[in-house]
Amino acid sequence: MLKEYDHLKKFSFREMFQIISLLNFKPLIIGGWAVHFHVNKEYMNIKGREYIGSKDIDIGIHEVKHYLNLKKVLKKLGFKPISFRYYKVLDYDTGLPTSEDRPLYDLFYLYVDIIFSSKNRFKNIQEEHFIIEEPLIREIYAEKKYVSMNKYCIPYPEYLFIMKLKAVKYRSGERYIKDLLDMIMLYTFTSINFDIIQEFVLRERLEENVRFTMSRIKDILNELVYLRFDRREAKSIILSLRIVLKKLL
Repeated sequence: MLKEYDHLKKFSFREMFQIISLLNFKPLIIGGWAVHFHVNKEYMNIKGREYIGSKDIDIGIHEVKHYLNLKKVLKKLGFKPISFRYYKVLDYDTGLPTSEDRPLYDLFYLYVDIIFSSKNRFKNIQEEHFIIEEPLIREIYAEKKYVSMNKYCIPYPEYLFIMKLKAVKYRSGERYIKDLLDMIMLYTFTSINFDIIQEFVLRERLEENVRFTMSRIKDILNELVYLRFDRREAKSIILSLRIVLKKLL
C-alpha cells in the first residue's frame, strides 16, 4: 500500500499546488497532506526519507465565496464533480491527464474532497454539491487554530488528530491504515497536547473511538517498518500511544 502512495503522491502534490496557485484565498488543507506538512521535516531528519503524503486532496471550507472560487478553479483544471468531491483521471505511470476509457489498471483517479464547516451555512448549494460537514473546521477558523503557510493553512496537529480519531472507526482498507498511521506520526513527530485531545473526547463523546484505536493501532506495524522504523522501535511507539490513549478515558 505505502509503495503505491510513494508513487502517486507526487501527482497529488503537483495538482494540489496547481489548485492552490489559482485560488484567491489561502485554503485550509486537512487530511493526509496536512499531516505530511506537520511531520515531514522532523521525520526526514531522523529517517532520511520523506513521509508519505496523500493520494487525495482534502480542503476545508468555511466561506461560500471560497467554495465558489474553489469550484471555478477545479473546473478550470479539468476536475469533474461527483457527490461531495471532484475527480481527475491521470495516467497511473506518468500522472498526465488521460481518458477514462482506458483499462482501470492504467488509471489514477485523483480526488479533491471538499469538507464544509456547516451544512446550514452552505444549505443554498446542496442541490449542486453533497455536503460533508466537519464542525471542527468552523472552530479552527473562529479560534485561529491553524498554521498559516505562504499559500495555504493547516490545522494545529491536535485538530488533525481528533479528525483522524473520529474517522478511523468507520474506515476500511487503506484509508483505515492511513488514519492510524497519521495518528502515530502526529504523536511521534509533533508536540501534540493531549489535554486538548481529552477535551475533544469528552465533549464529542469519542470514548468508543479511543478504545477502537487502542485495539487496532498494532495493525500498522508493517507500515512503520516500511517507513524505516525497526520492529522494536515500532512496537515501542505503538505501546506508548496506547498508554497515552488509555489516559483519555
